[in-house]
Amino acid sequence: MRTKLLGALALVLLVLHTASARGQFARPIPIPRPVSVPHFFPHSGGSSHDLDWGTIATIAGAVVAVAFGIYWFKNRSSSVRIRIIGTPPGEAPEEVRRAWVGLEVPLAAGEREPRTLSAAGVITGENVGVRQGYVVNGKTAIKLLAVHDTHAAEWWRQNARHVAAGGYRFIFPTNVCEKVG
Repeated sequence: MRTKLLGALALVLLVLHTASARGQFARPIPIPRPVSVPHFFPHSGGSSHDLDWGTIATIAGAVVAVAFGIYWFKNRSSSVRIRIIGTPPGEAPEEVRRAWVGLEVPLAAGEREPRTLSAAGVITGENVGVRQGYVVNGKTAIKLLAVHDTHAAEWWRQNARHVAAGGYRFIFPTNVCEKVG
């Protein structure tokens, strides 16, 4: 094995030596010469419709600022919180609904006060009428409930996955809540 390896190495060295002796590796280095490059954005003297790099940077900065503002607005959390002081109504079992009592949850983004809304059952989706209450992000509420009562949070994850998945909003009636912030 060692003999074959030394033979292969010697062959490679011989080929390299022969190639360099013939000048195959010694190629002339090309001398760069000026090339005409078309300018899409003239530096000066263009018409009033031409954009320069400063204008493009300003527009790009404005687009980034607007995108950041929209992202911040959509993802900001509400500083207003409610404490649940009574068992809320609903289709969940009594012990699961009772687990909400004592929990503090933030209102959904953009919410500040109770609202009058049409409500639907969380399991069946049936209309349960108009309720006045605080709107809370379901996913956030379930995460906070998991710290408070893991059994109740697990019930929600198994029986109402759409609530824990995100985008769902609970309505906690005003008679079972108090505003704390």
